[in-house]
Amino acid sequence: MNQFITSLLTAGLTLLACGCSLGPQALKVSHGQYNEAIRMTRDEQLLLNLVRLRYRDAPTFLEVSSITSQFVIDQTTTVSGEINEARQS
Repeated sequence: MNQFITSLLTAGLTLLACGCSLGPQALKVSHGQYNEAIRMTRDEQLLLNLVRLRYRDAPTFLEVSSITSQFVIDQTTTVSGEINEARQS
């Protein structure tokens, strides 16, 4: 019984330790993708404004001042078991 509880606690602590390192790593991976998305958005906005100027419409510019990102990690663990202790007299 004590070995089962020890194993369960070890597994839980391992999962918690892995979850703490995923956030910063995910941000490192996605930083370049955010940068590319902003660049493409600015390019598209410039092209659209050139077309607006061609047809004598007023150009509009929208600046990206900040990007908020949220990483959600969903982990579910289920442990079930049955302990039958047969007492012998």
